[in-house]
Amino acid sequence: MNTKKRADIDFLKTIAIIAVILYHFFDIQKASSKNFNFSLFDGGFLGVDIFLVVSGFLITGSIVSKLYSSEFSILEFYKRRLSRIYPPLITLCLFVAFFGYFLLLPDLYKEAVVETVNALIGIANFRFANSGGYFSLATVDKALLHTWYIALTIQFYILIPIILVTFKTLFKNKFRYAVLILTISLICIAPKFCVEGKGYLLTQCRIWEMFVGASLFLFKDDLNSFLVRENRKISAFYFYAGIIATIVSILTVRLNYGEYYVHTSAFTVVATCIVLFSNYQNSFILNSYTTLLGKTSYSLYLWHWPVFVFAFQCNTGLSVMSVGVIALILIATTFCSYKTLETKKVSAIFSLLCVLLIAACYVYVKKVDGTNYLQNYMIETQKSSFTEKHKNTDSIYFSKNNFSIDKIVASNEEEPKRFIIGDSHTGQYKSFYLNDYNNSIYFSSIAATMAFGEISANYKTVLPPPLNIYPVNRVTFFEFYKKMLDTLIPGSKVILACNWHVHYEIFIRENNLKKDTENYKKYIEAVVADLDSQIKKHNDLKFYIIGQGAYISRKDLQCTKLDLKDSFLRHVISQGNCKTFTDDIEDKTLMMNSALKKYADIHSNVTFIDRNIPLRQENNQILGYDDNHYPIYNDDHHYTFVGSKIVAKYIMNIVDEE
Repeated sequence: MNTKKRADIDFLKTIAIIAVILYHFFDIQKASSKNFNFSLFDGGFLGVDIFLVVSGFLITGSIVSKLYSSEFSILEFYKRRLSRIYPPLITLCLFVAFFGYFLLLPDLYKEAVVETVNALIGIANFRFANSGGYFSLATVDKALLHTWYIALTIQFYILIPIILVTFKTLFKNKFRYAVLILTISLICIAPKFCVEGKGYLLTQCRIWEMFVGASLFLFKDDLNSFLVRENRKISAFYFYAGIIATIVSILTVRLNYGEYYVHTSAFTVVATCIVLFSNYQNSFILNSYTTLLGKTSYSLYLWHWPVFVFAFQCNTGLSVMSVGVIALILIATTFCSYKTLETKKVSAIFSLLCVLLIAACYVYVKKVDGTNYLQNYMIETQKSSFTEKHKNTDSIYFSKNNFSIDKIVASNEEEPKRFIIGDSHTGQYKSFYLNDYNNSIYFSSIAATMAFGEISANYKTVLPPPLNIYPVNRVTFFEFYKKMLDTLIPGSKVILACNWHVHYEIFIRENNLKKDTENYKKYIEAVVADLDSQIKKHNDLKFYIIGQGAYISRKDLQCTKLDLKDSFLRHVISQGNCKTFTDDIEDKTLMMNSALKKYADIHSNVTFIDRNIPLRQENNQILGYDDNHYPIYNDDHHYTFVGSKIVAKYIMNIVDEE
């Protein structure tokens, strides 16, 4: 059987590429607008599972036919695979490096050029697995995110000929049973790697699907004899059943709270296998029109995501004209890639030149730390820092493990009667206390750390860089907190300011729970229990709990930091109305603040302060920049110097009035 000419396989690939494109298109719209909730194609990511099984099936077929005739050459196999995969991929990477120079923020451009290198050496899936995963909306500006699948394919292409040749040598004609045992083993161990949101991208969690395709090819004749028995009607039944099941899986399967597991793909993989072994070629739905996208699926897959990302950067929206323009660009890039790069032999000199240009881009970007065209049109933001020049006296009250409680003394008051403690969401206010606040205060901030009670203080979970959350920091935090509560004179005011949301990850890992609404409520209960454990011991102190702040999406953040009125890109990148935005974690913010306020309302010595109030505009929108067009946010949840001053002033006005 010549698997290369099977129309049913091209039709399967058509279904797969349509599913992936629609999934990505609507997913990127969700990132653009929080109010966009279209979910019909939320299972479109399963299109990749179809590709994985089909790839394993086809590649094994191309190898085995030559293995039996002793004509197979591993080096020749690598040469053929590389000549098909790399010319379009290299050209795409060069495209991203060039257009990213003009359309991506400097930090994103630096990331994109690093992504090109990882894509070309076939390890992109590992990088992306350790930088946000696949299903986070924060990944929508990663122009080469989709190359994780190409990397996995390259890795499989490297392994499969070696494995087949080795097994054929060791086990002779029984080698296919060894492949089957290997496949079953990979399926069994894969669930162990589907943890922490990384499973969807990791080789060890996904390569089993390609080996399922490989095993299916090796046993297709046995399955056909047992299940189909050369009966065209039975073959047709399996074909249509498999196609329907494949489509149904795409339209119905959903992720469990953003987490991918092996069983997520099981239904789609089985349905794909049914179509493959049925080998039915006489269906009315198999024609040149329905299989066209399948034939061009590699080029279409390569180009669709970067086109969407750059269109997203340009704020194209969902108008008929915008969608039409995006479709035309995608058709043009796919056609050129397929006709000139994928199906024709590309000069080695051309490929080498492109690689050298990408290498030059990489060296340049590393040297200038991502500086690109948009750098000249960004508003420089200043995050509230610990070392700014100030008028007050800043002395260390006591310290431990490189952390301290500072005593900031104002000229009109010697002994502080206010103590503020928290993570970086306390730290961002320090410049206000040093430069603009007229009262003395005790101040302590340990970044990414919160421990107001025994529950959080005893967590053993570690979150490595960039968060750097360690148990020893939590212990120090709790010690500082308790010591100051015991030290403060009666009537003193204690201000607790944290990014309450970020510690949810610690809670989930510590208790081995899934991320869902019910467990978020349990997390909130733990936070309140911790707060209460110390507050109830100090009725002589007045506590102020500063609520959860809004998160700004990366796209909105970019919009607030760009001023393109003097750039030609003002005609390309529509900044629109960036002055306000919707809280990116609005549901969780409301849940957390509601619980904290409810706790405060039933305790006479506790006051809840909603820090979003001075930034809240009409329709519950959050202010993105001030009247001078200076951004309020420095990153997705920290304020700039200006933003921190606005919020800190509001907080302390309430504290000082009581």
